[in-house]
Amino acid sequence: MTTPTPKKHALALFVATLLLAALAACGPAGEPGEEGTPDPGPGAVPEAPAETAEAPDPGEAPHTWLQRGFVASGTTAEELRQRFGPPDARRASPTPNRHVPDQTDTLVTLEYEGLTVELYSVTGGEDLLQSIVVSSPGILAYDQPVDVGSEWATVTSVLGPPSGRRDGTPFYACEGCPAADAPVYFEVEDGVVRRIRFSYYVD
Repeated sequence: MTTPTPKKHALALFVATLLLAALAACGPAGEPGEEGTPDPGPGAVPEAPAETAEAPDPGEAPHTWLQRGFVASGTTAEELRQRFGPPDARRASPTPNRHVPDQTDTLVTLEYEGLTVELYSVTGGEDLLQSIVVSSPGILAYDQPVDVGSEWATVTSVLGPPSGRRDGTPFYACEGCPAADAPVYFEVEDGVVRRIRFSYYVD
């Protein structure tokens, strides 16, 4: 048997060292350096996340909320009585008709617990829904967390910024909505919604 020379022995050690170094450079499965998962190295820009479904247009939120409405425009006095029952109190005050000279009509106010309904009663005509003020939570039947007692910040996060303000009171408007066809006002005190006033168009 031939004895290895010192030169051949040194060469074998050199090759073995290179092989061990190469194996050490390959990390365990799933680690950077594994084949198919290259190490991006320091300072590399991370890969952009996959695209997600487009978020709903926040401008549609108040429109959808107002379309559902609390009480539909055109609801009659009889329908109101069927829905809310007899009022706790009823007030009536005379008001001049805006179109017929010398005709006096009547503003009728129906009071319920946490709810005030105002009707414009035309002499010889019909009672028109003019406004509804909700002042207690749990009366509105909405899925969204928009109610009396809600934080104003919560309302704006759901409905977006208000359409405007009138005398400092924020409101949302929805043209052509079957309910609340005039602005809906939010009376806010100390960052909390205290009353929500639904207004209806009366000509």
